[in-house]
Amino acid sequence: MGTPYLDITWQGNRKLSASALEVRVEDHDRLIDQATLTLSDPAGTGAATVQPGQRLTIDLGWDGEHAVIFEGLVAETRAQAPQGGPQVVTVVARDLSQLMQRERRPHEDYHGTLGSVVRAVAARHPEIPIGQVACDPDPSFPEDRPVRQHDQTDYEFLLTLAQRYGARFFVEYNEGASKLYFVSDKKIAAAEPLGVLPYCRGRGKLIAFTYENVAARAARRTSVSVHDPMTGEVRKAEGTAPPRPPALAVDSGRAAEIGRADPAARAVYESAVAAGTVTPPPAVTDTAVAVASDPAAAEQATVPDPTRLLGLRGTGRAVGTVMLRAKGKVTIHGIAPWAEGDWYVSRATHIWRDTSAGGRPGASYEVEFTATR
Repeated sequence: MGTPYLDITWQGNRKLSASALEVRVEDHDRLIDQATLTLSDPAGTGAATVQPGQRLTIDLGWDGEHAVIFEGLVAETRAQAPQGGPQVVTVVARDLSQLMQRERRPHEDYHGTLGSVVRAVAARHPEIPIGQVACDPDPSFPEDRPVRQHDQTDYEFLLTLAQRYGARFFVEYNEGASKLYFVSDKKIAAAEPLGVLPYCRGRGKLIAFTYENVAARAARRTSVSVHDPMTGEVRKAEGTAPPRPPALAVDSGRAAEIGRADPAARAVYESAVAAGTVTPPPAVTDTAVAVASDPAAAEQATVPDPTRLLGLRGTGRAVGTVMLRAKGKVTIHGIAPWAEGDWYVSRATHIWRDTSAGGRPGASYEVEFTATR
């Protein structure tokens, strides 16, 4: 795997990497990404020169595989001058979507398709080019029923549209620039996993993983009744039943590996999988409330989030990799059979630390993440 790689570029061409003690890049699926840098500052110059509004990028990974995973603007700096020990400065930067938070719009109506509305809002921010707009559904808003931006920033408005119409809105560095993305949950859920994390105590890429199966979190059938604003007629929309958990099956390769270490444990594994057939829960229908009097909105309110259908949630720690990113999927092996498979990553925090000691240079790189299924 090699040596952890870090390159921090500040204000275009200046480097901060040599002063780094710790770097944390928080990659979220529904929040503005944030980077927190702890820098050695023995002369106190860092606190005087790194200021809010300045741009920085972070290239992270291993000497054989690394990529720019963050570009943003400094939001705050905190200097520490302790009684004993060296001075340090902490720099907090947030991605360029913060530029869409600077102005609240008191009242703005939009007509056309959802995709055209997203593009119209994005056009007000030429400093953030559009990377992709993929809406599914892509409803139309006629002149007599526009979609309204009321006392919201452009960031808040696009985030509201994403939550209402089953999409993810974010700004991410890709192909040499930060770009705006508005991508449907369906498209994200259908994408191929970005990698595989096998758990094997002491040897696997997945260092630790805590996971749980909570029935109350699983998707339910949803029913919605609204009044059609044009006719007064009551319209009812009912979603489809959530999918059943995948059938459990014995992994012959894993069974053989377990059997080599402990034949009795192999028998326990095989019998546990065979006994693990999931009984479907009784049909439950939730009634959605606070839905606009719009048949199209009612239909959308019955669609569950495809990244959280089964009610599984996990938090883990893995050997650092730039492929483990929020809004992507990862395949996890080596855990309980009912939990193995593709997981959606909702948060990934990339952590680089300086581990130098005794005059010998050193560094570590890990990723802490939250995932759902």
